[in-house]
Amino acid sequence: MRAEFLLSSLLATAVLLVNTASAASLEGEWYKVAQMYNRGYRDLNASDPCDATQLEYACVNNAPTRCVNSRWDVANADVGCQLSDKTCLATVQLFQSAGTVGEGNGALQTACVFTDVYGRTLERLGIVGGLYGED
Repeated sequence: MRAEFLLSSLLATAVLLVNTASAASLEGEWYKVAQMYNRGYRDLNASDPCDATQLEYACVNNAPTRCVNSRWDVANADVGCQLSDKTCLATVQLFQSAGTVGEGNGALQTACVFTDVYGRTLERLGIVGGLYGED
């Protein structure tokens, strides 16, 4: 799957899921979106083009990597995942501002996380499929 199609499809799906979610299920919906991003990250290569207006950070080679000049900047990627036995994943950061919780892609971030903690969060929210939504 081409990276450009993947990223635009993920963004459109994320907006749809979050816009139709109730406040009580918003965190769970964001984690479902994160699962989709995690699946997409597995297919990304350092040589794939990127568009920072669509997705500024992604996991490339198990490292949070920034899109710079339409390329993944792997030379300056955070190698903390490899050094700490963590996995680079899309995670959810819910933040409140003037009574709202996140907007668009603002509630997702790319970070190094312990997979067991991430998995327990998914279980607590009743989300099936594991880290990638496929298990």
